[in-house]
Amino acid sequence: MPRSRNVKHSFFTNDSLADNDPLGRLLFIGLWTIADFKGDLVWRPRRIKAELLPYDNCDIDALAINLDQSGFIRMYSVQDQIYVNITNFGKHQNPHKNERDRGSDIPPFTDEARQAIDIKRITINRDKSRQDHDKNGIDPADSCILIPDPCYLNPDTQSTDSMSGKPDVVIEYLNSVTGKNFKLVAANIKLIKARLDEGHTVDDIKSVIDRQNLVWPPGNPGRMYMRPATLFNATKFNQYVGEIGQPVTEQSNGQPRQDRDQRRAELHSHTTDYQKATEF
Repeated sequence: MPRSRNVKHSFFTNDSLADNDPLGRLLFIGLWTIADFKGDLVWRPRRIKAELLPYDNCDIDALAINLDQSGFIRMYSVQDQIYVNITNFGKHQNPHKNERDRGSDIPPFTDEARQAIDIKRITINRDKSRQDHDKNGIDPADSCILIPDPCYLNPDTQSTDSMSGKPDVVIEYLNSVTGKNFKLVAANIKLIKARLDEGHTVDDIKSVIDRQNLVWPPGNPGRMYMRPATLFNATKFNQYVGEIGQPVTEQSNGQPRQDRDQRRAELHSHTTDYQKATEF
């Protein structure tokens, strides 16, 4: 059952949390409301997606991996079930006394249980799991057919493809241009690889970064969009690619200055014509 939780102002100013997509940050808050008093919850991605992000088209596993690699949650496994522990939950939340009195059936987080998870794919590491076989001697991996969520494999996270290393180059270049410190986390890697899969090159991506750096220079309100979640978004990226080679107009308050100045000139012209027409 969902519970009420506290959101502190420091949530919105956390630099490390800012490396996560907006939906990832929203997911993080949502996880607080379905965690027990210890900050633990059962990882059921389909159910969690339906409960916390029902109207958003997103990869819940990728968002969770990003949160885990950023240190905000920790996934672990006990007896072939995957769980999530929210880091520092007890420090920032004060669960109701009734929650504590009722207790929880969810096993607590331990370092040993953490080792049983392959976080790159949110799968159970059978080499480190304490239960390699069930009572019938059948490999638990067979249960993936009946229970797909805990055994979910994301093919996009495989590291043995020809694009190995390219996301590193892109993130390093973006950091050099913006002076930021974006991380090579799963969500960013997925966005970059998706654009490469579409046939774009690393040079195309660099060109987009260079152009948008001129559109949103330091001090411009649009500078906040010089981040992977915006630059490499499918719709935005293809728009930016189409604008390569066109004159750059710095934006102010989200509106190109050239367009704004043109509208001002047109308004002034209309006003002048009206004044002349009404003169006696």
